Amino acid sequence: MVGDSLDKDIKPASEIGMKTIWINNKNINNNSRIIPQYEIKLLADLLKHI
Repeated sequence: MVGDSLDKDIKPASEIGMKTIWINNKNINNNSRIIPQYEIKLLADLLKHI
């Protein structure tokens, strides 16, 4: 799952065992307990992970 929301994209995908990539294009500090497998800043960086 590729998404920009930790709560709405990454958390549900992690809960069902999907690999997760968080698009953090706003450079937000992740202070939550939701840990994506990968974090990218630009959508173009996605190609490195698929």
